[in-house]
Amino acid sequence: MQNETVLKIKECKYNSKEELLNAIAESLHFPSYFGVNYDALEDCLKEFDEPITVEMIHGESGCCTEWGKMVCEIIRDLTARGYNYRLRCVSELPENSVEEPPAPVPETFE
Repeated sequence: MQNETVLKIKECKYNSKEELLNAIAESLHFPSYFGVNYDALEDCLKEFDEPITVEMIHGESGCCTEWGKMVCEIIRDLTARGYNYRLRCVSELPENSVEEPPAPVPETFE
């Protein structure tokens, strides 16, 4: 059984495409020749043998940067082409907030 790599990206934390791509490269231990561009990201991701789950964490405002969208698009494309990746988009709750459980579904009787 292969190990799965889970990469959690707090997308709003990065102020540029380069910052985001460098953070991904560092987290996934890309080679030193990584070109810090989208084509290089795709090429390096293709070299992974183990499954990767990417959690794109959006801030409470639901921000989604141009570079965050592009990274998601690359991962979706690789997944569609048969690479073993999963993408989850997660909304981050404000600090000190509690996620409310879903409301119970009322029972109906006939």
